[in-house]
Amino acid sequence: MAIQYLMPHFIANQLTGENLFDLLSVAFPNALEALKSYQKPSGNILQQERFSVNHNIQNPATEQHLILTINRLDEKSYLFILDDLTELYKKEQQLFAIQQEQAVERGKFEVISGVLHDIGNAVVGFGSYLTKVKQLSKGNDATMLSKLAQFVKANEAAIGQAIGVPKAQAMVQLIDGLKAKQEDHMVKMEKAITDQMNIVTHVKDVLNIQRQYIGSESGERSLVSLRGIINDALAMQLATLEKRNIAIRWIRLS
Repeated sequence: MAIQYLMPHFIANQLTGENLFDLLSVAFPNALEALKSYQKPSGNILQQERFSVNHNIQNPATEQHLILTINRLDEKSYLFILDDLTELYKKEQQLFAIQQEQAVERGKFEVISGVLHDIGNAVVGFGSYLTKVKQLSKGNDATMLSKLAQFVKANEAAIGQAIGVPKAQAMVQLIDGLKAKQEDHMVKMEKAITDQMNIVTHVKDVLNIQRQYIGSESGERSLVSLRGIINDALAMQLATLEKRNIAIRWIRLS
C-alpha cells in the first residue's frame, strides 16, 4: 500500500526504484536534512511537517499537500507516516477565502456607515442653518415699510407743502413699490427655505433607510416586509420620480 501511495511521487519526480531517501531528497529536502542530522539512537525526528508537492508533468499541473512524521525505531529502522491533506487544504483555503470576503464586506459596511454618519451630521448642521435663516427672515419683513407708507400717506399734504406735491406723490409710489417688492421677496424666500428644509427632511429619511440596511449586514436571514422594502426604494427615489412626473399607484390583487 505504501508503494502504491508513493509511486506517483516517484514517477512525477522521474525517479527510478523505490528508495524513499531519493524521493525525500527531491520532494522533502528539509525532511531528509532533519533525518541525516538526527544523532539519537531512537526518537521522533519530524512531527507532522507539512509539504507541498507540484506535479508539473500532469496536465493541468496539480499541487498536493502532505503531512510527514518520521520516527527512528532503532539504528537500522525508521517509521515514516505520510498522509494526504490536499482536500483538507482546499477546504482551509475556501474557509480562508470566505473569511477574507466577510472581512472585506465588514470593512465596506464600516466605511459606508462612517460616510453615512458624516453626511448625517452635515445634513443636521445644514438643517439648523436653514432654521436660523428662516427665523432671521421673519424679522426682516415689510412691516417697517408698511408703517412708513402709512405715515407718508397720512402726511402727504404736509410733505407736499414742504417738498412739493409731485415729489410727495413720487415718494408714496416709491415706498409702495419697495413694500410690494419686499413682500414678494419674503414670499419667495419663505418658499425657498421651506423647499430646502423639505429636501433636508427627505435626505434624513433616506439616510435612516440606508442605516437600517447597513445595520443588517450580519448575513442572517429573517422575514422582511416586501411592502416596506418597496416603500423604502420609492422614498429614496422620490426626488427623481417627482422630477420626471412619475406617479406610483398601489394595486391590490385579490
